[in-house]
Amino acid sequence: MAQAIPKVLVAVDGSKRSLATARYAARTLRPGAVRLVAFCVLDVMPQSYWDLHNDPAYAHRLKGVKAWALERELATNRFMDKVLAALRKEGHPAEMVSAKVSPRRIGVASDILAEAGAGYHTVIIGRRGVGAVRGILLGSVALKLAGQLTTQPLWVVGKDAKPPRVLITLDGSPNSLRAVDYLAGLCGGQPLEITLLHVLRPLQLDSAQPGASRDDAERVLAKGVRRLREAGFHPSLLNQEVVEGAASRAAAIVEAARQGGYGTIVMGRKGLSDNSQFSLGRVTAKVLGASRGLAVWAIP
Repeated sequence: MAQAIPKVLVAVDGSKRSLATARYAARTLRPGAVRLVAFCVLDVMPQSYWDLHNDPAYAHRLKGVKAWALERELATNRFMDKVLAALRKEGHPAEMVSAKVSPRRIGVASDILAEAGAGYHTVIIGRRGVGAVRGILLGSVALKLAGQLTTQPLWVVGKDAKPPRVLITLDGSPNSLRAVDYLAGLCGGQPLEITLLHVLRPLQLDSAQPGASRDDAERVLAKGVRRLREAGFHPSLLNQEVVEGAASRAAAIVEAARQGGYGTIVMGRKGLSDNSQFSLGRVTAKVLGASRGLAVWAIP
């Protein structure tokens, strides 16, 4: 029986940033390996009208609101045509890309989560979209999805994120190797330059726990490289690195990404030592907050 092709939701909102996010997804994912669905939540009325449905004074304003809603719908459809054209331009077959516009029901984040529950393998969203406030590191929709989307991989894509340089962080946990397998399955054979990174903190260097020594780290990295090579990535584009004595694992990951010119960080949603009650691991949450401009993939 043939395996179902994974369906990937690319959330867009009519902004240039979200169009760039769609292009990033198309250039990173292997054409033919996924079905790409560009998904947009459409506000059918201006934000200021949401609390006025029962106001008697609202009736005479209805005509203007309807005209605004029609123009908004037409503009959204034109934008979605641009997104589909961008996906096809990167080699994704026309029958493997589609667009879906859904009227806002609860809120943008909640509506995206509801759509994601309809059989999607992965969700991709920009760090910030329409109405982005200068200085804010992570938009409200991306922040809500990062906290609530616990069963599917989530890509949070910054404005400077570009293939082909990818940094995968490993820590010896099953989650970290799942991140390798995930990238191999959806991007295998793409011309990506990939470095596998293992960060050891000072306490780990003296620890007897599995995965705590440099030898353990190098074994995990070698296993990851083998899996990527078997998935079709060119051996000359695969590298591995161990950072020892880092005071902060998250800071070391972000520093390695920025210094090495990596536009993408791939990591497990939770790490080996993370027993917190929160749905997003401490290290992953810190990396997500500190990686402004980059793309971070959180893999369950």
